[in-house]
Amino acid sequence: MDHSSDVLVTRSIEWIYQSYNRAKNHVTGQADAEVRHPEWTRRLLDELGSPDKSAYNVVVTGSKGKGTHAILLAALLQRAGFRVGLFTSPHLVDFLERIRVGGVKISNEGFLASMSKVREIAERFSVPKAQYLGPVGLVAAAAALWFQRQQTEINIYELGRGARYDDVNQVQHQGAVVAPIFREHVKQLGPELEDICENKMGVLTDTTRWCVLHEQPLETNLCLSLNHTLASFSGQFEIGGAVDVCVQPDFVDAEESLAYQIVLDKERQLTVVGPSVLQDFRGNLSVAVRALSHIWSDRRPSERLPQLLSLQGLQLPGRMQVLSTHPLILLDGAIHRENARRVCQHFGQNSASNEDGRNEDGRKRHARGAILCLPADKDGQGVVDELSAWVDWLIFCPAQNAHLVFNGEFADYARSMGMDVWESASLEDAWHCRESLGHADDAVLLLGTQSFLSECLVFFQVPSEDIWSMPRFMEGVR
Repeated sequence: MDHSSDVLVTRSIEWIYQSYNRAKNHVTGQADAEVRHPEWTRRLLDELGSPDKSAYNVVVTGSKGKGTHAILLAALLQRAGFRVGLFTSPHLVDFLERIRVGGVKISNEGFLASMSKVREIAERFSVPKAQYLGPVGLVAAAAALWFQRQQTEINIYELGRGARYDDVNQVQHQGAVVAPIFREHVKQLGPELEDICENKMGVLTDTTRWCVLHEQPLETNLCLSLNHTLASFSGQFEIGGAVDVCVQPDFVDAEESLAYQIVLDKERQLTVVGPSVLQDFRGNLSVAVRALSHIWSDRRPSERLPQLLSLQGLQLPGRMQVLSTHPLILLDGAIHRENARRVCQHFGQNSASNEDGRNEDGRKRHARGAILCLPADKDGQGVVDELSAWVDWLIFCPAQNAHLVFNGEFADYARSMGMDVWESASLEDAWHCRESLGHADDAVLLLGTQSFLSECLVFFQVPSEDIWSMPRFMEGVR
């Protein structure tokens, strides 16, 4: 990959945000219904020859876990024998991660070729001053072109914060996946929970044949809103169900793998063999398997659904991602109590505790610690509360993102609980602090925002080209 193509990619990415940057003073902080115009994305796709209509598409919406649902579904489809396109957003390390075929990100050359066609059409549009061409819509159009060129059979598109006014929802789709819906982005999608739900359920369009929902929070207004929307939906819908987890020697031959059994109906059951971390994403896996069954019925109606698929080698970037096993180094984006509880349990179960041991100098040997990046607007106290039962030391550091505020409040809170706490100026400083304090052999949990996850993946040089077979490249790291 030559430097000149890197420069051209950077310039192309800058252009993607040009229309939004021109209009952002007119649209910032307002409701999506008032300021977003996804019809521009549909017009763009149509004038590009409607590349989205050449394949079978599935969109993913919700408030939590959209990316995980999308990756799991794409991975299952690939293992089932389909050629699969995957569009996700945002990226963690490289912008081009947003567009993948067979799990592999688009090349510089492929991105530039697709964006050149998008730009040629988009620059003909006369967009009013208070409107803009959505950046994610421009990239989704480029993805549709790339998928068409690569002759994919099935494409999975992750939507943004909403659906009804989301540019990516303009991609014609036959299937929809709905992750858990929570009260979020109130200014843009609300103000009420039922408004947020109604917005996200905009994924059900005239072309949508089926919808699979993750089990939703038991909030009355949410349930009523979902029931109202689904009552008028003419397609099929179902809710993800239970997953049985077991070790079956006939299926599982890897030390850290399990078999996940999903019963679809009286006649169909599918077993997925995959890494043990999938235990914590059982609900997502159940939804993905059910979505697979709908796609299979549509695309392989005369064939029997596979009974066994393997997700061995699949990585979920930034989602309880194991960077090293000796010592254990685990990366996750938990910034709220609920997510932190789940991550801590997994971390604790997979890291040997040696709290009663002593070093040669008589000091207590710590076995587990955490490096945290928690901006002031996150549930830092909840995260610290959950960590207190699992780790012996904490190092707080900020992300190198000027838009995030870090005020030391959560470090003070951890100290008030009697924990060993340090503060560093950056991730790199925090890592060196860990070493200088004698914790180089400790298991480490890295928790923080999307910006922090990106910094970690860059700092530890985690490859992002492929979602499959990422090596545990930090074995024996110090």
